Amino acid sequence: MKVSLGKQIKAIRAIRGLKQWELAEKADVRQPTLSEFEHDKVRPCEDTLERIKAVLDWPSDDQAEIAFGILAGDDGR
Repeated sequence: MKVSLGKQIKAIRAIRGLKQWELAEKADVRQPTLSEFEHDKVRPCEDTLERIKAVLDWPSDDQAEIAFGILAGDDGR
């Protein structure tokens, strides 16, 4: 099951223990804009997405696939 980009951002932010406003501040994004990203209303441009990923220490594709599979209820069993 594919997890949307917004849900991925929100999930990794929560795993990292950051509030939405904290991520927004650290990634130099307005908090309402970050909320729109997390709710899949707007997709961030590549530059903004790279800043968000850097702040969140975004996991590798393999790690993300495992984590999001578990979040989606597919733990491989």
